[in-house]
Amino acid sequence: MGRYALPALFCLLRVPSHRALVFNSFSNRTTSSRMSSCEAVPRLPDILAPNLQVLFVGINPGMRSATVGHHYAGHGNRFWTLLYESGLITEPLSWSDDHRVVEWGLGLTNLVTRVTRGVAGLTTNDLETGRRRLLQVLGCWQPQTVALVGITVARQLLDQRGPVPLGRAAQKFDGRPVFVLPNPSGRNAHYHYNEMLRAFRLVATKAMR
Repeated sequence: MGRYALPALFCLLRVPSHRALVFNSFSNRTTSSRMSSCEAVPRLPDILAPNLQVLFVGINPGMRSATVGHHYAGHGNRFWTLLYESGLITEPLSWSDDHRVVEWGLGLTNLVTRVTRGVAGLTTNDLETGRRRLLQVLGCWQPQTVALVGITVARQLLDQRGPVPLGRAAQKFDGRPVFVLPNPSGRNAHYHYNEMLRAFRLVATKAMR
């Protein structure tokens, strides 16, 4: 039995997402077949391991990511390039390699697990339920730092209604340092690539041991 097997089992039972996906160098994919009959596409599993250095939190999975079963798989999404060029990982990965991020002490989840075509499809209940679930994920897996991927998720979790600057947030979430990152989607025209890269590099230099 791998060194993460028992903590992983405990957290899978404790956190009510029923779709947690745990990866480490000793384990295989753990999934659940619990699917709502009304869902057109499967929900995207988390990628988690105990005591991660950084947990990346998006707002919710896009249609393509949920369909292919991998994070940040949208056409033109720059997340994987940013991870590598910022130094957060030491070799290039693509969305099909998302399970490998735990090799560098990184994890992936979303505030809301429900798949939509855009954030406009999210409800207040989605966001409130997602916040409670995220707190359970943090309490169970104990990541050191939270990186919020996108201004939308940052506004929701930091309760900010005005401009949200990139970089380290003034407030913590669940007692953990928070970094705000731009949405790396190819449709995000609000930030140039170099601005995105600076934000990711800040996580690499300030949050990684």
